[in-house]
Amino acid sequence: WSRGARREVSPVLACWSLSVAAALASVGGGLLTGLTFLSPVRGSPSVPAPKWHSVTQLRLAAGRSARAARSTSGMATAATAAEAEADGGVVAAASERLNAWDLVERARKRAGEAPRGLAAAGDIADVEELRAAARVLIRTSDGGDYALRGLTLGVMAPDVEAALKALVSWTEGLQLPGQVLGADDVQAVTDENKPIERSILKEGAVYLKYMYARPPPQFSGQPPKEKAYMKHYPFEGRGVLFNPNLSDDELRMYGDFPLALFD
Repeated sequence: WSRGARREVSPVLACWSLSVAAALASVGGGLLTGLTFLSPVRGSPSVPAPKWHSVTQLRLAAGRSARAARSTSGMATAATAAEAEADGGVVAAASERLNAWDLVERARKRAGEAPRGLAAAGDIADVEELRAAARVLIRTSDGGDYALRGLTLGVMAPDVEAALKALVSWTEGLQLPGQVLGADDVQAVTDENKPIERSILKEGAVYLKYMYARPPPQFSGQPPKEKAYMKHYPFEGRGVLFNPNLSDDELRMYGDFPLALFD
């Protein structure tokens, strides 16, 4: 991450340990069905290739575990625990896939290669896997240990037009429940976060911050709260920081991902 983005969003505490003992059970919409995680850099000696697991195999294993728990008399509590553990496996697998992108980007930077924040969607390796992993963290079930509470996107773009385009494509691509904020709702601000006319940001790079918060379960009928602003950005970083907030209170932050990931 570039320095400016670090000021706006807390540093990532990436966790690379993945427990597959409980495996993956069903997740809303079957987003990861049949998806196989692959090594992010094929044949690159500079990046250790993590061992990805077939999500289909893990889901089948999780299903067997959950069914076994349900079939045991008086084991309803155990079945619920098995399902919760399987949900945790889904979230952990998605987190590991997104963290892999960060690992590869750091390796590219050390090798002197250009970052991929401005890469076109057609040039992003395993783009569908990255999209699916991001959606898993957004569309986990309500009321569980991994329910979505909120989301922050930090968009570092070469100009206003690119920032607004990325905001729209990401929010639409993630399919946030109840999301309605659009490009016209983004407030231009100074470095001190005081409102200004958008025309003042006409030239140069900008940082756009989007904040989304879902109501607590007891107010589930209310719409989510959304807010977005953008300001001048005098740093070189380009891309999107992805920071979902789930009900387990674990810090999750990933990126920079390409602006065009959901194009």
